[in-house]
Amino acid sequence: MNEKFTGIVLFIRPYREKDSLVKIFTREFGTKMFFVRGLQSLNHPLKKHLIPLTEHQYWGTINQQGLSFLKEGQTLNLFRSIQSDPFKQAHAAYISQLVDASVNDNSKDQQLFDFFQATLSSLNEREDARPIQLLLQLKLLQRFGLQLNMKNCVVCGSSQRIEDFSMVHLGVLCHNHLDKDPNRMHLSSKQVKILQLFNEIKLNQLGQVSISDLSYKKIDELIFTIYHEQVGIKLKGESYLNQLYKVADQLKISKNQGR
Repeated sequence: MNEKFTGIVLFIRPYREKDSLVKIFTREFGTKMFFVRGLQSLNHPLKKHLIPLTEHQYWGTINQQGLSFLKEGQTLNLFRSIQSDPFKQAHAAYISQLVDASVNDNSKDQQLFDFFQATLSSLNEREDARPIQLLLQLKLLQRFGLQLNMKNCVVCGSSQRIEDFSMVHLGVLCHNHLDKDPNRMHLSSKQVKILQLFNEIKLNQLGQVSISDLSYKKIDELIFTIYHEQVGIKLKGESYLNQLYKVADQLKISKNQGR
């Protein structure tokens, strides 16, 4: 029996000589792995509907266990800006990996699907992908059972003069209790406020933000450390993002030195 469903392509893996396995986050059935015979052929009819980080409507056979199968597809959103911008594409790839890691396969999760779809749409429309990724990273921590204390000092409960973040206590520290964690992150007060803001707002409340490269680097260090040490995951997309920004920084330095 053919099912009709909406899905976002997460990734494609070659399988055998010309076949492929395609993982799709479907709104109706959760994340599913599909077997597509002959997809590596240039003229395969489903090829244009199975581009990673694009959204489509599909018709196919859904199996609760094992592989599922696709019959037809209709494109809904190619997210063209993401596809054409290497930085947006790298952020979107990391985001898709993080979303995939946060949900069990074959488990329907329309709320997460809608959030993922809205995240890609926002990423597609904005110039800077970094605030979108930061917001999503903070929101998804709850799905891994982690709740950060960003409002009040984790030692005394005060909301006044919050000045840093403690990895030991997974929360912020006020100026009176910075000594409670000798290895605190040494964030600036502005960086702490950015974390507090992004931890509270929703995606549709995110306006235009101006954050320095230095602040992004420091906040990234914190967030990725949380995912490594507290959640226990390190995704391939993270390494590629780091390499991409390192190259960009080197090009900026070379350009400035050449002036």
